[in-house]
Amino acid sequence: MKNILITREEKLDNKLEKIAKEKDLNIIYCPLIKTTKIEFNPPDLDKYDYLIITSKNAVKYFLKSIPLEKILHKKVIAVGEKTKKYLKNLGFDEIIIPEINSARGIEKLIQEKQFKDKKFLFIRAEKGQEINNKNLDLLIVYKTIFNKPENYKECSKLLIKGEIDYVIFSSPSTFYSFMENFKNYEKLLNNTKIITIGNTTKKAVESKGFNVYFVPKKPSFEEIINAL
Repeated sequence: MKNILITREEKLDNKLEKIAKEKDLNIIYCPLIKTTKIEFNPPDLDKYDYLIITSKNAVKYFLKSIPLEKILHKKVIAVGEKTKKYLKNLGFDEIIIPEINSARGIEKLIQEKQFKDKKFLFIRAEKGQEINNKNLDLLIVYKTIFNKPENYKECSKLLIKGEIDYVIFSSPSTFYSFMENFKNYEKLLNNTKIITIGNTTKKAVESKGFNVYFVPKKPSFEEIINAL
């Protein structure tokens, strides 16, 4: 059995946990980040033709201040199938996904002729990739902060012993929090294989001198579990 350390706040859904177990993969959660709401002034939604949403958290924190029924009629540009599925379950009908699941992919998409003169509200975390477009307004609804998990000592011991086969970083924040929490992070990361959810996180890891073992073609945990 392979031990996999997952460092994000959110756990895998039950279906994916079951798949991992069937593939003889043991999931260990070590949540190195947590999210918290940022207060914002409710925007004039009538100004915008499209909402741009990059994650489920962006939706959740936005809806803490905006009633769902006020935005269900809006067209949405979303990043990733998981975000699209979440929006579908909420009741959204018109959801577009860019070919490249990133801010760059959205930036390229909204330059197309069909979006000329359209207005966009970009809803995201405090830290995130920028989208350059004169018809776009940014709304920050939450932030990510470092977290010291309750099982910190247990995770540290497993890493020291070399009993963690893979550590998965789902964002640069999870990696930076690892460096903050584990003072002997260099030794620990040299005892395992590093997987990153995407190329942005890969660049953050490599900038500190570490090798990345694997990056999935699509930025999802399902891709990683199936590949392993």
